[in-house]
Amino acid sequence: RLEEDPMPILEKLHQLKELELRRKSFSGKEMVCSSGGFPQLQKLSIKGLEEWEDWKVEESSMPVLHTLDIRDCRKLKQLPDEHLPSHLTSISLFFCCLEEDPMPTLERLVHLKELQLLFRSFSGRIMVCAGSGFPQLHKLKLSELDGLEEWIVEDGSMPLLHTLRIWNCPKLKQLPDGLRFIYSLKNLTVPKRWKKRLSKGGEDYYKVQHIPSVEFY
Repeated sequence: RLEEDPMPILEKLHQLKELELRRKSFSGKEMVCSSGGFPQLQKLSIKGLEEWEDWKVEESSMPVLHTLDIRDCRKLKQLPDEHLPSHLTSISLFFCCLEEDPMPTLERLVHLKELQLLFRSFSGRIMVCAGSGFPQLHKLKLSELDGLEEWIVEDGSMPLLHTLRIWNCPKLKQLPDGLRFIYSLKNLTVPKRWKKRLSKGGEDYYKVQHIPSVEFY
């Protein structure tokens, strides 16, 4: 239960490559990663910080960070918008309750290859993946986003996506039309309730007919 932000001290450890802040290790509301800090940090895991609300990341902080995992930080309402480390290749978010669509921030990460938005990590109704976004993304998993009702994928988004899994998003009525433009997609897993409309002859079959493996759970 550290009361003061530990980042100003930790970011001075120039050889630090991996950092985990686990349940109740920090009891404050704000953390700041300053410019030039964490020059060698590659993996950052933050779990169970119950009071954490605001995360500020300055330009050129964590310049070689490639893996970010945030879990059970339910007061965290948004990700750093401008200076999320640009070399991130893997991001997993679980129970963060982000209120704003995280896609406009995440899709600018040109090296991102794997993204998981899990269990209430986003509490909003609509997500939009813009054209030219996520240029290197290979794997995407959306799971237990209880409020998600509409997902829009624009033509040109996620051009290298290989695997897509959608689990238990009860209000999501259908797959985005834009999936039909993602010819790299090889594996798709979706709810069984969509089987009729996505099977041959179904109203949405045109969205998935180019995908070699479509599984219904």
